[in-house]
Amino acid sequence: MVERKDLSDLVHSLTAERPVFVHRLRLMSAYPQRLLVITAALSTVKSSYAFSDVNPNRIMQSLIAALAGWNLPFVCTETHELGRGDHRLLLVPGPSLPLAGLEWLWPVFGRQ
Repeated sequence: MVERKDLSDLVHSLTAERPVFVHRLRLMSAYPQRLLVITAALSTVKSSYAFSDVNPNRIMQSLIAALAGWNLPFVCTETHELGRGDHRLLLVPGPSLPLAGLEWLWPVFGRQ
């Protein structure tokens, strides 16, 4: 299962629509292969937003909590085009698929 969010939608989902989005993330965590694709560079996610006064740390903390608490990985893409495509081809490391060679899926955390 893949959920794709642009930055403004992610911020809105983790603030104004938080209960709904958190519920969807919990449902995603039940799938053996899941990925949250954020169509913005990590540096943009961690910087102030022109469209909102939300603290970027709040958004990053939510993403880290989803990764740590629900084992829900996320990837930040540099452009919207990199976040598009046939998501059936995305491989998400898990017990049957080692992380070796797929470090690009975790730009924040690297290999664990």
